[in-house]
Amino acid sequence: MLLNELFDQKIPYEIDDMGSAIEGTFSFDDATYRVTLTTLDEPRGIWTLEFTRNSSWEKTAIGGNAFYLFSTIKEISEKMISVKNPNAVRVDTAKSEIHRLKLYGRFARDFVNSNSNYELEEKENNKYHLLFIKKIGFTL
Repeated sequence: MLLNELFDQKIPYEIDDMGSAIEGTFSFDDATYRVTLTTLDEPRGIWTLEFTRNSSWEKTAIGGNAFYLFSTIKEISEKMISVKNPNAVRVDTAKSEIHRLKLYGRFARDFVNSNSNYELEEKENNKYHLLFIKKIGFTL
């Protein structure tokens, strides 16, 4: 199997649109994963995207089979963003969590590279590295 074929395989999932939030859930290897897109600044069209795992719902890096998980999370995220059509989506991680920073950065760059209406803007504060996937021309 070729590497790109691995990324084409997805785990079955469900998406639930609750208005000010939309989330996709799926189970894999005895874990439940949740991808949540939530309103952060509704008047400006800014949303936040989180990836979580298991009942504690702590932010998580991908465990288990990374190819299937990453491709499923990417597809869910893209569908939710296309449904809500935000001006910007914030994805953040603690600076101390280097593995998450790399993973979330890869996700954001892949999304921008495959969606020509969006660009990536990165910001930092004392604790967090913030990735903004934003419509081209939108000012944060």
